Amino acid sequence: MTGSLLTWTAEGPPTDPLLLRDLFVDPLDLVGFLRCRYLDSYLKDGGSKLKLLVGREGSGKSHLCHFLAAAAKDLGYITRVVSAGELPLFSFDQIYRQIMTGVDPADLVRKYTLALVKGLGYTYPGQEERFLDWAIAQGRDGRLVSRELQDHLGRDLTLDRDLDRSFATALTLLAADELGMRPLDPAARLAVIAWLQGHPVSARQRNWLQIRKAIDRYSARLIFRSFLHFLPKAGVKGVVLVVDDFHLVTETRPGGPVKYTRTRRDDLYESMRQVIDEVDALKGFLMLLSGRRALLDDEKHGVRSYEALWMRLQNEVRSAKVNRFADLLDLDAIWEQHGHAGLVEIADRLARLAGGGPLQNLACLHEQIKSLDLTVSETAPVRRTVSLVLDASGGRES
Repeated sequence: MTGSLLTWTAEGPPTDPLLLRDLFVDPLDLVGFLRCRYLDSYLKDGGSKLKLLVGREGSGKSHLCHFLAAAAKDLGYITRVVSAGELPLFSFDQIYRQIMTGVDPADLVRKYTLALVKGLGYTYPGQEERFLDWAIAQGRDGRLVSRELQDHLGRDLTLDRDLDRSFATALTLLAADELGMRPLDPAARLAVIAWLQGHPVSARQRNWLQIRKAIDRYSARLIFRSFLHFLPKAGVKGVVLVVDDFHLVTETRPGGPVKYTRTRRDDLYESMRQVIDEVDALKGFLMLLSGRRALLDDEKHGVRSYEALWMRLQNEVRSAKVNRFADLLDLDAIWEQHGHAGLVEIADRLARLAGGGPLQNLACLHEQIKSLDLTVSETAPVRRTVSLVLDASGGRES
């Protein structure tokens, strides 16, 4: 299994969450800190944060990002992990569409309506039968029930000043359909869902649905702000967006399908600046950007090239000790402060998983790991050392 060992860590984090958990070593308890201080408290209470994680190739950035996303999902957040080199992220409407990929607005509205009728004292089982039909079958006056529901939908959605009017209209349409008050035809329902996901909907369709606004680069941030405000009504804590390979925005000739020109890069940096400045408006949102050191070292294309963003990312208080509250996190410095103990733990886990059990000459492995230079890629030499020790000790190939 030694060959699989190299694949697990050299080609990115494993897709199996159990294997990811078994392999991941948390330097300085960084993920634990982010979970405790942000996911479990600050974000849950309505805060938002943007963090930039930088490190050398092989420092474990992708593993950390995926592990954090898995932890956020377990806590009830909508999570999305994307690569800056594979998907366009030039403006906020594209960021919004990437977040909404995999999100079912109809399901969120269904959860909201179930919470609504439960709060009104009904014991609706939430089966295939529409609520209003069920209530009438229970002997309730349909007109009175419909009026009661309409009043609450108005207070929760239409009259909520923190919800964009077009966004509130789209939610109301889906909620009224879900409750059985005003059923939508299939085409109209699909159009509403597509609009909420950020896809283009013709002006004619939008006007017919009374959704006046298109979701574009100018309106997307306001729509996303409304989406975040609505999520707690559906029992969702917030959104965690992880953008890996973020250093690719600095490359003028990237090998991937997405090319970042100076204009596109500046637009993206401006979107990041807006996320930082709207800390009080984007409730329950964590955006983690992860990439190699070119983001800092490349003054022409990196974050230093956009002064409005760089001023907000810099740490005001400089210290030899890592500040995990900082917006700019240096994973290399974190590993250096964590020391060789973290590399030894990685080696132990890799050896155990790849060798199928305890390793006889574990002391030899530890000695070799402790001699590694922490100023180079952290995990790559660990992989090589573990493989050599496994081969020398008769590690099984499969």
